[in-house]
Amino acid sequence: MNSDSKISMGNTLKKKNKINEKAIINYQEELEQRQNDEIKEVFNLFDTERKGIINGHNMKICFKTLGIDIKQKEIEELVKQVFNKDITQTFKYDEFFQLAKKKLNEKDPDIEYEKQFMLLCDYKPGDERDINKITMNKEFLMELAKNVGESMSSEEIDEMITIVAGEDGTINKNQFIEFMKNPIEYKSNNTNFI
Repeated sequence: MNSDSKISMGNTLKKKNKINEKAIINYQEELEQRQNDEIKEVFNLFDTERKGIINGHNMKICFKTLGIDIKQKEIEELVKQVFNKDITQTFKYDEFFQLAKKKLNEKDPDIEYEKQFMLLCDYKPGDERDINKITMNKEFLMELAKNVGESMSSEEIDEMITIVAGEDGTINKNQFIEFMKNPIEYKSNNTNFI
């Protein structure tokens, strides 16, 4: 390999690292915003009088709507711990938001990552969903690169797919979960990733 090829390969790897890091940050920010929007939507659903408050008696069903499985006793203890309030009182949006975020952050991340993986799994019309892999899509990655301000050639995208997802261009559920848990460490420990 001549020095020009080595320089070109080094530049390609730098671009890929930059795209991966920006994509991770963008994805995490997008998930955070979706979660915040969902909390607001649930609050508004139970703020039937549009006064900016919800009744504490609705707290369990609000949490259930957010996918949080919690017992009434736990809610009462949480409310008492965080606000020194009784569950029979009303709660403003910021109070509900704080409680919901606290409980959502306690959820098992592996289960949440598995749900995300399931949403991204390969699906072909007329076929069953392949729940074992995600195929890295060249057009999607080119659009992603463009969105984070990087221009990459078709060859660079192909090389990136091979490095990230191997020869077949796929990533399995365990690889995805490990990547989502710690993308920087995954990159340095996984020979299939930049």
